[in-house]
Amino acid sequence: MVGIDREQWAILAVDIEVVHGQVGVKVHAFNRVAHGVEHASEIEGLGRTLGAIPVETFDIPEAESSE
Repeated sequence: MVGIDREQWAILAVDIEVVHGQVGVKVHAFNRVAHGVEHASEIEGLGRTLGAIPVETFDIPEAESSE
């Protein structure tokens, strides 16, 4: 994903929506650096400890439709 540092963020989900030819993309990601997590397998354990996985959402404004 353009503009998202893959060393810092683990992408957990991507939402894509097309409305009237306009494409909207949201990326839901986990900040590995802020939580001291190196491997994806550690995210689940942190979620159990905290009761939820802390997720941040980014809008990707450059999304284009190929319709």
